[in-house]
Amino acid sequence: MQDPLGFLLRNRQNYGDIYFFSAIRLKIGILSHPDYVKHVLQDNNKNYVKSIAYQRILKKFLGNGLLTSEGDFWRRQRRIAQPAFHRDRLAEFTDLMVSCTEDMIDRWKKNPAYAEEINMSDEMMSLTSEVVAKALFNKDLEMDTRLTGQSINKLNELGTMRLQKPWYPPLWVPLPHNLAFRRNKKNLDKLIYEAIDRRKKQPDPGTDLLGMLLSARDEDTGEGMTDLQLRDELMTLFVAGHETSATTLSWIFYLLHQHPEKKAILLQEIRTHLKQRSISLQDLPALPYTFQVIYESMRLYPAAWMIGRRAITPDYLAGYKIDADRNMLIPIYIIHRHPDLWENPDEFIPERFEKEKAKTYDKFAYFPFGGGPRLCIGNNFALMEMQIILATILRTFDFVMKDEQPIIPEALITLKPSRPVLGRLLSTY
Repeated sequence: MQDPLGFLLRNRQNYGDIYFFSAIRLKIGILSHPDYVKHVLQDNNKNYVKSIAYQRILKKFLGNGLLTSEGDFWRRQRRIAQPAFHRDRLAEFTDLMVSCTEDMIDRWKKNPAYAEEINMSDEMMSLTSEVVAKALFNKDLEMDTRLTGQSINKLNELGTMRLQKPWYPPLWVPLPHNLAFRRNKKNLDKLIYEAIDRRKKQPDPGTDLLGMLLSARDEDTGEGMTDLQLRDELMTLFVAGHETSATTLSWIFYLLHQHPEKKAILLQEIRTHLKQRSISLQDLPALPYTFQVIYESMRLYPAAWMIGRRAITPDYLAGYKIDADRNMLIPIYIIHRHPDLWENPDEFIPERFEKEKAKTYDKFAYFPFGGGPRLCIGNNFALMEMQIILATILRTFDFVMKDEQPIIPEALITLKPSRPVLGRLLSTY
């Protein structure tokens, strides 16, 4: 509870890539080898459901959406949502991502205070929130992006606190933390339900994800989704779709400041290719180092740092028996820094993801978006979004941190910087 990353690092060194322990009434196993991960997430995935953390925490505010649902219901919902994230559809979001980022930059230019101090963590949360909201809801989500980001951050903190306690009173008990959890969840619920209500009053449901979900019908009964089902899917995609990207971008700006020689290569690529014009979809393949920086940042600081699964029936792995009901935890953070899998694992080396070299890595040695049938549905959306945002900002500004004090990762539901990434902007033109 006090130091989960240190606990996992020490135990991998002491006990290897598979070990078991009990915590209060929970039976837990830890897997830190690609072969073991592949077995649970892919080869024998039907014997595993989401672990207790998904039920105990995430379901409390995300509901029964793509991240937390199981079985036939999950497969149905995935089929409905998948077309919205097809590569051809993603091209339609390019202009949206560019526009939102350039609007933010225009605001920076008009405020000289940003030359002295800017909270890049808050700025990235606000920006990705706006992008995802417009992509999912078009114009039907009316929100204050900063307040929305604060609600999501608070739920992240409160959810982690509940997970760390062996027993915590139910949410209906009027304790301060419970009241704060319910209040912030209510803020997000209000946004989503109002967007659903506005769209349902329109004659055309639209072609964005909200419209697709409204138009979807059950193959057997012909019934549409209830407002609660709509809320759960939209909440999941909205929260997961921007919080993780914002966190990764914060880590990227931190890492670039820590490694000026890598930042110089990145700036050279972006400014040579783009000069002062806006980025387009056709530009993305011409910015390979930008992708490498993003990939390497996600290796060192994967936003989704842990995956959990629970065995339905007994299983056998690497000569060990996995009891039914045991929670098998897969620490992506540990695997991404495994010395047997990565050379200089703790170093920031974007070059390790050069095209041909990247093909040599086991897909379960590097998997920031998960793996198997439950691979994150928004992975391509997130990668394109981060590349566009990063290139658009660095085309115009350099970001320099206020101090040289290291920032350590804080293992909440997502892997967040322990403090805001604060700095100042230097205009390049």
